[in-house]
Amino acid sequence: MKSKNRLVFLIGGKGFVGNEIKKRLKKNFLVKIIHKKNLKKFENKECEFLINANGNSKKYISEKNFLEDFKLNVLSTANFIEKIQFKKYIHLSSIDVYHDLTNKSNNHENTKININKISKYGFNKYLSELIIIKTLKNWNILRLSGMVGSRLNKNPIFDMKKNKKLFVNINSKFHFMHTNEVAEIIFKIITKFKNKRIINVASPKNISLKEAAEIFNYKVHKDNSKLPLKKYEINTLKLKKIFNVKSSRKTILDFVK
Repeated sequence: MKSKNRLVFLIGGKGFVGNEIKKRLKKNFLVKIIHKKNLKKFENKECEFLINANGNSKKYISEKNFLEDFKLNVLSTANFIEKIQFKKYIHLSSIDVYHDLTNKSNNHENTKININKISKYGFNKYLSELIIIKTLKNWNILRLSGMVGSRLNKNPIFDMKKNKKLFVNINSKFHFMHTNEVAEIIFKIITKFKNKRIINVASPKNISLKEAAEIFNYKVHKDNSKLPLKKYEINTLKLKKIFNVKSSRKTILDFVK
């Protein structure tokens, strides 16, 4: 049942993940979408929940223009939490804050972040987290992994669906979760769980691109074997305690339907 007294400000509500969050939360809350063009209208306005699904998700930007990525991730986060009044803050971050994505023992939520070993993209994501942890009292941080959803426009699953050339080795392994599951997790977190939590948000079991290719009847392009091989193994033990997430294979099968 919707409560008009429970107000959510959603930053990035028109994006890939944000749009799904908006659709889910509108069933129970009054949701207002914030973006660059209307930010001034929300300055000093108060809400119960401020959800930040904004920030840069294009990793190549951090390599080409680190300061631009810094502005899009770090400065924008600081700007929003300074100008908007809220009781609880939920931040969408990335698993790229970890230096080792191949070993579950090295990427659980209590892992000490080694800034000398993470990418520039991961570094800026981590800086955003530190601002939140240092300055806010009521917060939750979700570190997202690979996603699929209705507005998917990049990643290996998108490339296979569109029969485009892959940029990684076909034997690579990734975690994929549907954006509607992310939305359900956020709903559960803001309504039932305590503050000051960091949670890895990823499917409990990864999938090889080779297996995914069979689902899409995708024909691997020439010279794929020369492309980078990536094998993600993300620790999701904390997430499993609060939410039953589909495997990557089940997620992709449902996505294809």
